[in-house]
Amino acid sequence: MTSSSWSGERYAPMAFIEQGVAMLSRVLNSPRAVQVNIDNMRTFVRLRCMLASHTDMAHKLNELNTAS
Repeated sequence: MTSSSWSGERYAPMAFIEQGVAMLSRVLNSPRAVQVNIDNMRTFVRLRCMLASHTDMAHKLNELNTAS
């Protein structure tokens, strides 16, 4: 946890969001990093499709995100 002049305390992220993975791919260029990035992006796509087909799960995930 760190202090912020904008809004008090901040916590280190526990996971990358999709945009963070995309930004990371611009920095890491090894073949292994490229493959891991492709796998991660495919996972985000699958998750988005799964949430689209299960609206109750999407609502619960949204509640968890807004509670933090």
